[in-house]
Amino acid sequence: MTQDEIISKAKQDDEIEVVDFIRLAILQELEACAVDAEWCIENHLEHHIPERIRARGNASIRGNT
Repeated sequence: MTQDEIISKAKQDDEIEVVDFIRLAILQELEACAVDAEWCIENHLEHHIPERIRARGNASIRGNT
């Protein structure tokens, strides 16, 4: 979920604060990183974990989540 999507959704819902959407997006991203790291570990590719996390972060910055 991009920052613009979070803000747009928050504007549509009066009961939920923008901060709640940001927290949700962060939790979703952390879970996605954990799943990706688990896959790397299961496939004996632990050395790829840092680069894969960085790639996800770079994609998020560009809005390609």
